[in-house]
Amino acid sequence: MGVEEEASSFLHAPRPGIKRTGTAWTAVAHIITGVIGSGVLSLAWSMAQLGWIAGPVTMFCFALVTLVSTFLLCDCYRSPDPEFGPKRNRSYLEAVHETLGKRNALICGVFAQTGLYGTGIVYTITTASSMSYASIGFALGFAQVIANGFVKGGIAGVSAYRAADKVWNVSQALGDIAFAYPYSLIVLEIQVYSQPLFAVIENWIAVKYPDNRFLNKNLTYKFPWLPGFQLNLLRLCFRSIYVVSTTAIAVMFPYFNQAIGLVGGFGFWPLTVYFPVEMYFKQKNIEAWTIKWIMLRAFSVICFLVTAFALIGSAEGLMSARLS
Repeated sequence: MGVEEEASSFLHAPRPGIKRTGTAWTAVAHIITGVIGSGVLSLAWSMAQLGWIAGPVTMFCFALVTLVSTFLLCDCYRSPDPEFGPKRNRSYLEAVHETLGKRNALICGVFAQTGLYGTGIVYTITTASSMSYASIGFALGFAQVIANGFVKGGIAGVSAYRAADKVWNVSQALGDIAFAYPYSLIVLEIQVYSQPLFAVIENWIAVKYPDNRFLNKNLTYKFPWLPGFQLNLLRLCFRSIYVVSTTAIAVMFPYFNQAIGLVGGFGFWPLTVYFPVEMYFKQKNIEAWTIKWIMLRAFSVICFLVTAFALIGSAEGLMSARLS
């Protein structure tokens, strides 16, 4: 199998006999569970760093960017025509592969799968932190409101010991807000976040080694309480390694705000802005230096600078927290 065939199998999972059984209600349920996640928990801290004016404005701007990106991605669900198709792109990678080619799809795959893996780490940190501090945090917050009558804040946000610390906190807050707007990554394949990663990696391994019984054979076990129970050793081993590795990294770096900012800063610009814009250019045949081309290019550059600032600050915060 050549490199191009391997790349194609990496991006396209086989879907024999797929049935479309979703409804508007199931779509809404999946959207809610996919969007309202651990990123919401960091927004209060982000607001505290940015202040009462910059905080809401920043959240509105990120929401607007996500909305624009979602519209661009929805046009990529069908190709080559966004309305009549006839081909359906049932995942982000398929859309990039079909519109921009295999090289861009492989680059996108690195960002997408790394982002999904990082999300698994963040959710592990979130679970542990919530179990440890939820009751304490609610109690302290409630006591503060009773004592003061309100929660204190300011237009410029909370102060820091040094100006540099304030800059790093603001950059981490931007990364946290970016992480809280993940809808573009899953809009074409709306699933709880590890499943897309499992599908891509397991399918690639199975296609690369088609004759290996360990990787492709479903073993059937008969138990009195589980008739016809099937076990795939590839899934068992790979997903166990995934759980162990994400847990180990979460234990090594249990810093909630910094980890969320790092993951958000890493994937927001390429997945939410760059690839949707490039696919729109290709699909609509937008010529260079037209008004629409200039506006979308400026939009992409501004988002890149903000995301780079958030990524650098979150990386600095993570290393500082680890070393301290």
